[in-house]
Amino acid sequence: MSILIRPALLTDLKQLIELEKTCFDTDQLSSRSFKHWISTEHRALLVAEQTIESGRTGSLGNRSMRCSTSATAPCVALPPASMQSSCIPAVVPVATLLTSTDGGNADDCREQSRPPSLAVGRIGSLPIATLLTSTDGGNADDCREQSRPPSLAVVGYVLIIYHPGTRLARVYSLAVAPEQRGSGIAKLLMSAGEQAATDAGRLYLRLEVSVDNTAAIKLYETLGYRKFGIYRDYYQDHKDALRYQKRIRRYRDTLQHRSVHWLRQTTPFTCGPASLMMAMHGLNRNYQPSQEEEINLWREATTIFMTSGHGGCHPIGLALAAKRRHFTVEVWVNQTGTLFIDGVRNEEKKQVVELVDSCFKREAQEQGIKIHYANISRNELISAFKSGAIPLILISTFQMDRKKAPHWVVMSGFDDDCLYMHDPDPEEGRQSELDCQFIPIACEDFERMSSFGKNRLRTAVIVWPG
Repeated sequence: MSILIRPALLTDLKQLIELEKTCFDTDQLSSRSFKHWISTEHRALLVAEQTIESGRTGSLGNRSMRCSTSATAPCVALPPASMQSSCIPAVVPVATLLTSTDGGNADDCREQSRPPSLAVGRIGSLPIATLLTSTDGGNADDCREQSRPPSLAVVGYVLIIYHPGTRLARVYSLAVAPEQRGSGIAKLLMSAGEQAATDAGRLYLRLEVSVDNTAAIKLYETLGYRKFGIYRDYYQDHKDALRYQKRIRRYRDTLQHRSVHWLRQTTPFTCGPASLMMAMHGLNRNYQPSQEEEINLWREATTIFMTSGHGGCHPIGLALAAKRRHFTVEVWVNQTGTLFIDGVRNEEKKQVVELVDSCFKREAQEQGIKIHYANISRNELISAFKSGAIPLILISTFQMDRKKAPHWVVMSGFDDDCLYMHDPDPEEGRQSELDCQFIPIACEDFERMSSFGKNRLRTAVIVWPG
């Protein structure tokens, strides 16, 4: 018997659906979902295919392994496949490894008296791996001596999503057929998935796992995943989830982060207030965010008008709002003119935006708020963060959703290669709140992302404890 790890194909659809039904009681991917993820971008979907010669059967036990989460999962994609192959994709839950009923664990493959051999190759930019095992004392090459053609079966898959505009990938689903547990397939799928994510330029791979799922936790820790957080009441049964992360490329430094409670914005136009509430609560636990506070902050900081709909928030307006709540603030902005006016076409509305801009600047001067009319560098952001501040940064969403909208995020950490952000606005149907926390933005990507509009506006609000 041999196991081949390869990109999923549309011809695997029927077997993937059967495997899904076997491994998952809830949150099953539909035929339509699998078809979508096989053919879309920003994801990797790899299958484990078993080859069995006629007349020979495997005896790998009856243990089953499964990974899934009850959380809403985001969808993302990987590069189009030249051979219909595409590899992975996403709206699946993750990380629950079912424990066996006979005392076995996820690492049983290492306890076999005849360890399997592993051959790894590539299909395009994607890894393929073959796990060769012997079931009757013979060697792994015996199958090639059979005269009858082999039968093929998909006995496992792993689904990984890549978040556009970031260097983050996430394991969304891992499934292995019950009769194959203990044969090393899960480990093989995870290793191949890591290689696919690495080839796609990702730096980190993340997953969630139930706190009582000792078999899965052992597997992930054996593979080098490190616990970096906990998510309370994550599953449908109200159990907590441990959050694991692995640096899959160039591990040179340890992430320095701050405990910033993530908040979701409750309207399409309050990313600024939601980000400011995260920063203020991170600096002072006595400050309590609320939806009423979110709207009040918006009223205090809004530009009134934008290209369409309600106005967003001016950086100096956000700084003034934080100042009123007894925080120390400073603003960096690389332009002295009226902000956000280019997107406003109506002349009367432009006059209002100009008036608001001048009022904010005058009041900031009266309040003694320091305004740096210059570009803020990555090093200056890191220096402020190290000194105890939490920066709010305006980004363009073009790298993430191609919409070129101004959007406020919160800096939550850094390392040698990345700045980390909390984004208050999960994309509906594609992202869960977990996908919007500690998002790694590579330095070279950040330079592009932190520039908005034709005039390349760069601005940040640095919030300090009062």
